Amino acid sequence: MLRRLFHGLLLGALLIGLAGLVETARVLRDYPYHRDPGTWLQALPLYLGAGAVLGLVAAVLLPWITRRKEREAYPGLFLGIAIGVAAATLVYLLRLHFTRLAGVPFFSAPSLLPTVLALAVALGVYLALYWLARGSYGWMLASFFSPALAAAGVVLLVLAAFVGTLLPVQKAPLSVAAAPVPAPGAPNVLLIVLDTVAASHLSTYGYYRATSPELSTIASEGVVFESAFSAAPWTLTSHASLFTGLQWSTHRTGWEHPRLDDGLERFGEHALSDFHTLPEELGKRGYDTCCIAEKSWITADAGLTQGFHKVWDFTRPDAAQRTFLGGLWAKFAPRLKLLRRPPPPDKGAQRVVDQALTWLGGGRGRSAERPFFLFLNLNEAHGPYDPPDATAGAFLPDGVTLEMARALNQSDEHTRAFECGKRELEPRELEILKALYDAEILYQDQQLGRLFQGLRDLGLMEDTLVIVTSDHGQEFGLHGRLGHQFALVDELVHVPLVMRYPETLPAGTRVPHMASLVDVFPTVTQFVERVTGAPGARTPELDALEGVSLLDCIGDGAAPARDMVICEYDNPMPHLQTYPCWDAQEPDAFPLLKYARRIQALRTQSLKYEKYGDSAERLIDLKRNPDELEPQDTAADPAEEARLRQRLERQLNAFQARRLVLDNPMSKARSMSRSGITSVAAQIEQLGYTGDLDAAGGAEPAALQALVPPPFVEIRAPVPVKKD
Repeated sequence: MLRRLFHGLLLGALLIGLAGLVETARVLRDYPYHRDPGTWLQALPLYLGAGAVLGLVAAVLLPWITRRKEREAYPGLFLGIAIGVAAATLVYLLRLHFTRLAGVPFFSAPSLLPTVLALAVALGVYLALYWLARGSYGWMLASFFSPALAAAGVVLLVLAAFVGTLLPVQKAPLSVAAAPVPAPGAPNVLLIVLDTVAASHLSTYGYYRATSPELSTIASEGVVFESAFSAAPWTLTSHASLFTGLQWSTHRTGWEHPRLDDGLERFGEHALSDFHTLPEELGKRGYDTCCIAEKSWITADAGLTQGFHKVWDFTRPDAAQRTFLGGLWAKFAPRLKLLRRPPPPDKGAQRVVDQALTWLGGGRGRSAERPFFLFLNLNEAHGPYDPPDATAGAFLPDGVTLEMARALNQSDEHTRAFECGKRELEPRELEILKALYDAEILYQDQQLGRLFQGLRDLGLMEDTLVIVTSDHGQEFGLHGRLGHQFALVDELVHVPLVMRYPETLPAGTRVPHMASLVDVFPTVTQFVERVTGAPGARTPELDALEGVSLLDCIGDGAAPARDMVICEYDNPMPHLQTYPCWDAQEPDAFPLLKYARRIQALRTQSLKYEKYGDSAERLIDLKRNPDELEPQDTAADPAEEARLRQRLERQLNAFQARRLVLDNPMSKARSMSRSGITSVAAQIEQLGYTGDLDAAGGAEPAALQALVPPPFVEIRAPVPVKKD
């Protein structure tokens, strides 16, 4: 009996372990992020344990499901048949009841019928295999199921798991191979997005509450851009512009197309390449690129992880959890009291920082001989607001306890009821919401401090260009809205932008000039080139960037890199249709229908011109109307409005035209003929874009300069730079 039990344990561990190894390989093949052969070591204990249990059960039941003669002749073979059939049946039934029949009562007809059918099929398969094993095939296969061979197989599975940890981590499929040798002296780059953090709520930017002391320390050692703006008011579009250096009009990533394209597109009869991203560019220059985030939009599904060699996406199951047993364990282990872990302390900032420091300290997948580009998204300031106890009560109004604040209804239904006009927003409620929001920012700032201290401890801080920014801000009822949709008010698009690299960037500098998040891409690439002294190759992808480097606008008397920014918001109708007050039968009665339109804005230091998809326009004098509450500046000069309108249209049209030329496969070759360039330029002009065809027909090296966009600055007058 004991011999049979031990034999069953070994056979079960081997067979289920082999199945787990095959499944892990399949998961890694299809995994959208980096592929770590060490994943098998994480999955192995579950598969060996489950196999051992199944093998023991099969060994106990073997006398009831086999004849004594066959059982004594080929015990391992019949054990293997029982284990294999039982495992396949269990996997099918578990998948059936936890996916297709999830929520269906087990003893109902829709559930019992496929269950009984599956058991009947399993019985038939077992009897067929049993009959075959009794024949001439049995003696041929029996030796493969011996205890010695099973033990050897289990040992090999364990060895394979440990060998996997010694193999190199494979880069994510949507990333470029790093250059063999990076430029000597290339700086590390750390880009941090403080999700949903408005510049107006940071003490670094003059806010009356001390919400960002750690960021202020970094700012005192580097450069603060006081007039930085995101290209869009929400996460997906803003990150797409940050990573590509392109406006929404070009990449079109938003509500109607919620994915940054990372494959081939079609334009007419010509295949256009995907959008080139900052991590792709730095990867080409020899950087080890890594993304760590716990944010629903920073995923392969949204296309925003394109170009990163390694990705830790804490909103999705990791590779080990995507295996069958790994998924079951992740689902049911928290229900077991002995295995229950404490709830996470926050929305992911601690885990993101922990993983960042682990990776930077030489964790799996880190290429220590290469400079790194590390992107982090910290999501603490995104609603609903539930800051950890350490900061939760820091800014609560007098008379409001932490229990009262946490009892505040922050559900989507409650928020949307306000936006639908179904309820009023009490002033006290707004005060509490802002206090909790600020407390989240303060906690997140503490995590920033922990990250920066970790960089110092690792000896990396002084060799790393640190960039801290945000993707957008947050509205708190001033315009009848809560959240970050439907508008391009400064409350949403004015974001922090802080850079630190003591060797090059002057400490304590505050730059009043305008900046956009589309400028981060060209700024980083130019910074790398200046530090290394090795200019990068000029490519159509870099020529097509719609941002401008900010390096030359830093310093006393430096001229601005731009005197305006462009912000855009695509039609949010897919989002609006999720609101409870939306009625598909009576769409005209929808109270938020006014927001179902595209918005494009051009903002200068003192004016903001907005153009809507329904042809409406709005000009705002930000000195007279800083809160943007008036629907239209009645004192506006019509000529000024026309000038800004023309400038916005000219700029966007030039961007589109230039990209169509530069991203055309024919024109990517610098040897493109004069007639070819002229032909493409003529097609573009027919589309209504601007361009100088006479210039296009000139000398070939200058031909692609024909569609250079208008300058970002109309009058380049030196502006004093403030010092802390």
